[in-house]
Order: sequence, then structure tokens, then C-alpha cells
Amino acid sequence: AAHQLRTPHAGIKLLLQMLAHADSETERETILADLTASNDKATRLVKQMLEAARISHQPVELRVVRLYEVTASVIAEFGTIITLKRHDVSLDGDEAAEVNTDEPMLRLLIGNLIDNAIKYTPAGGKIKVSISPKPGAWALSITDSGPGIAPQHREAVFQRFYRVNVPEVEGTGLGLAIVSGIVERLSANIDLST
Repeated sequence: AAHQLRTPHAGIKLLLQMLAHADSETERETILADLTASNDKATRLVKQMLEAARISHQPVELRVVRLYEVTASVIAEFGTIITLKRHDVSLDGDEAAEVNTDEPMLRLLIGNLIDNAIKYTPAGGKIKVSISPKPGAWALSITDSGPGIAPQHREAVFQRFYRVNVPEVEGTGLGLAIVSGIVERLSANIDLST
């Protein structure tokens, strides 16, 4: 965790030093863009670390939640990036599906799964979210046209800071660890497949 936190901050410090010695407006603009990106990365890391810590201690407050409605709302929060990457995102299933769960934890779980699908799906790709009945429960399924996770990595990706090396995708290795923690707290199940 310390290494993960130090890396973006070291980059920000270096960029600030470069900005102080920039010779042209074009160079300053480039450095400022890099500073913004580095700051966003550090902010995301801190946010995810706080989320990971919080889910293990936050009390679970169960109430009836409309699964389709919550899922649609979470997907809508990613509207800008979905549009930028030209993803074809669909949601289907029973709109009346209800689950007895902790809504903030459910939203965080769905958000992390959607975020992963968006990150790893190439521009113009497809993401399909489905809600289907299971005996005594509901299943939320997310499939995408990304590279997938090889079978030998499927258990490990739920550990903190473990990442499958996909060079063009940046991440912290915390998203699926957070999902795993929520799944455990909510007594749910998660399965990765191709």
C-alpha cells in the first residue's frame, strides 16, 4: 500500500519541478495535463483504499432494494466515459427484481464491476448487464468484449493490489478486492468465467 501511494506522489513532485523550469507555454500545458492525470490517479487510489478499509468495518444495513433500478443508476454514472469509449452498453432483465441488501455496498460492488468492464473493453466494444432469477435469489451478470481473465488469475484478482498485466490499462488492483470484500459481507457469490 505504501508503495502504491508513493508512486503517484513522486510523479507529481517531479512534474511540479519540471513545471517550475518549463520554457514554453506548450511545455507548461503538457506538464499541467500530466499533473492532472497523476493527481486523478492518486485520488482514485486513495478513494479505493478508503473504500477497501471501510467495507470491512461498515455496519451492514439491510433493506429491500430494486436491483434493476440501482444497476441502471450506477451505469448512468459512467455515461461520460461510456460515450467517450463508444461502448455499446445494454441492461436487460426483470425490472421488478428486488433484493434484501445494503444499498451503498451494492452500488459500490456494481460500480467496481462496471468500471472494470469499461476499462478492459476496447473502444467500440460491448458490455452487457443482465439480471436473471435464480432459486431464491437474483443473479447480476456482466459480460464484455474485453480480453477476459485467464483461469490461472481468477482467484488471485480478488487479492489487494493484484493486477493482470494489460499494458494499455491502468489500475490499482483494488477494484475486485473491494468487490470480494462486499460479496463476503453481503453473503453473496461471485464467479468469473469466459
